[in-house]
Formats: sequence, structure tokens, C-alpha cells
Amino acid sequence: PRAAATLGIQIPRHFLQLKRQHADAAMRWRLGTRALFESAFAAGYTVVNITDDPDQPELLARYTLVPGA
Repeated sequence: PRAAATLGIQIPRHFLQLKRQHADAAMRWRLGTRALFESAFAAGYTVVNITDDPDQPELLARYTLVPGA
């Protein structure tokens, strides 16, 4: 990630339901978001908020990360 940018990381809104119904898909989400968070944290980002994703609020939530907070 670039240090001047605000980042958004999407997660399934109903992750536990996804995990029960589609364990493989849930694992892919978990591993993918883990990699994104680890990369962002290593670059000095901090999570400042979690909100509905404005593009798909019924499906996704979004973590907002900012550098150096």
C-alpha cells in the first residue's frame, strides 16, 4: 500500500453464515483478507472504522485503514 492513501478492505457481512454454507469460500476470504491486513499493518496502517460497503451494503462490510493513525 502507498503511505498517503486510505485503504478499504471488504469482508463478507455474514461471514459465519458463509463459513457454515461454503467453507472453502470462507477460507479463501479469510486468507485473502489476512494477507491484505498484514501488508497494510506492516506499512503502518491502522483500522479506524468498519462500515457497510456502499456498493453492496447487504453483502459486504468495509474496514477503513489510514496510515499512521
